[in-house]
Formats: sequence, C-alpha cells, structure tokens
Amino acid sequence: MECTFDFNVWNDTFAIPKIVVDKYLKDSAEKDIKILIYILKNLSGDMYLSKAVYDLGYSGEEIKESINLWQERKIVPKGIVFEDSKVKTGAPLQQLEKKTEYRYIRPNMNYVVSRTKASENVKWLMQEAEIILGRPLSGGDSASLLMLHDNEGLPIDVIIMLIQYAVDAGKSGMKYIYKIGENWSKEGIDGISKAEKKIKELNNLKNSWRKFENLIGIDHRLPTSREESAVMRWFNEFHFNEELIKEAYDRCVNANGKYILNYMDSIIKRWHKEGIRTLEQANSENLGRAKYRKSNFKKENASYNIDEYENSDILENFIKE
Repeated sequence: MECTFDFNVWNDTFAIPKIVVDKYLKDSAEKDIKILIYILKNLSGDMYLSKAVYDLGYSGEEIKESINLWQERKIVPKGIVFEDSKVKTGAPLQQLEKKTEYRYIRPNMNYVVSRTKASENVKWLMQEAEIILGRPLSGGDSASLLMLHDNEGLPIDVIIMLIQYAVDAGKSGMKYIYKIGENWSKEGIDGISKAEKKIKELNNLKNSWRKFENLIGIDHRLPTSREESAVMRWFNEFHFNEELIKEAYDRCVNANGKYILNYMDSIIKRWHKEGIRTLEQANSENLGRAKYRKSNFKKENASYNIDEYENSDILENFIKE
C-alpha cells in the first residue's frame, strides 16, 4: 500500500519539552496531556477560557487544575493568568475571572454527551440531578446544568445544592433553577459555605414573607425586591414581633386607605430608631405624638387679643419703622 506524507503540515509547529514524554507521559492522565498540548499550542497568543472548555470538552475548573499541575512540574510558566477569559502572562493564576466576555452557544446533545463521558464530575452532576429531580433529564435540562458549570462558573456541588433547594421550594423547573444559578454566579457563590449561607437567607425570606402575607391577609404571591428587603429587615434585622408589624400595617391603612410599603417601612424604622419594642410602647408613642400635634394645631389657630397686640413691642417697632 502506498503511503503519502504531507510535509506542509510541518510548516506550522510548536514545541513540547522532551521531559513531558520522558518523565510524565506514562503516569499523566489523558486529560492533563490534552490540556497541556492545547495550552502550549496557544501560549504565544490569546486564548479564551470558554473556548478552551468548548474545544477540549473539559470544565474550566479541570483546565485550571491541569494548568496548576503543569506549573508545579515547571512545564507551564507561573505567569499564566486568565483575565477576561484570555490566558496571558503577568499575574497569578488565582486572578481568574469567572464571568467572561466570550460566551459559547448553548451546547447541543452531542457536546453534552461528550462532556459527560470525558468528565466524572459532570457525569456525577447529571446523575445526582436526576435523583433529586426524580425524573430523567431532557437534553435541554442537561445543557442548562452544563452551562451553569462551564459558562456561569458554579462548582458541581453548588449546583447540586441549588437543585435541592429548588425542589424543596416546590420549583423544580429548569428555567427557575438556571435563573437562580445565574444570580448566584453574579453574587460570587462559589463554594459550599457560601451556598449554605445563601440558602439560609432565602429560607428566612420565604418564611418572613409567608408570615407577613398571613398577617395582613393578602393572597400568596412573590414579593418585589423592595418588599423582600423591607420584610427581611423587619423580621430578621430589627427582630420585630408580628404584633408590632400588624400595628404598623393598621396605621398605614387607616392613614392611606391601603397598604403602602414605604409608609409602613417609615413607621417601623422610626420605632426601631426610638427603641420601641412592644405594642404598649407604640401606643404610648402614638398618644404622645397625637397630643403634640393637637397642641401645635391650637397654637397655629389661636385667636389673638387685638388690643394686646396693638400695645405690644412688635407693633410699636413696626409703626416706628
């Protein structure tokens, strides 16, 4: 059989240190060898992390771990840094930007399958997601979870905690899970402890909002962002009891004929500033304010004796002028 050889392909080459073959090739994982070759090929130019993820089929975390390995072996320069998704020299690797300007398209099923086969972590994510959700993942579900990991930078264990939180909240739709994941990424929730803290905050908010709904008798709905902040402040920062919050609501309705968030919030902020912690204190404070207003009203509307006024120094001074 005739064998042909294309010498033209050798016109574009890059170097791989001999020590990689002599010392590390046998004991290195296939993943690490692939990532090293890719890094060395692109070392002299720009490289986007998300594109590397797409080209190699490995997660950003796996690529970073491999680079750290080859840096420890003194094969890859210590100066490599991911900045705005680019690999270049000049700063520590820890300065990785999780959010990138380059965002690859939504992966198709072939890519999802290849990533799942190539990464035990991704495979574990898909398996755990199916267990927690109690159903097989659709192609769209798998793509969304993969994008939360590769594109939004959420670690696998954080995504699993997110899925469990959504299921516990009765919202197991992937659209909801992905939206919450995007928010967590923006907030820098990149570890278990941060995820646990966030879930605690969300559960506190849910419980506080439910208490407020029942307190004022409104139909169940999602709170606005301003309502979230206010209700969390009333219950969890000021630690006001339901009796006081109901009193603030009643005063709001009596004064305005309806529930107005800003009006209620101003009442509760004033009580907090003045150290009012009980309904008795609030009623006493309200009585004092009523007396003060009544006193000022009488002063502003009092009738004056014209004879006394004409004989006063004020009138005399006015006439002299």
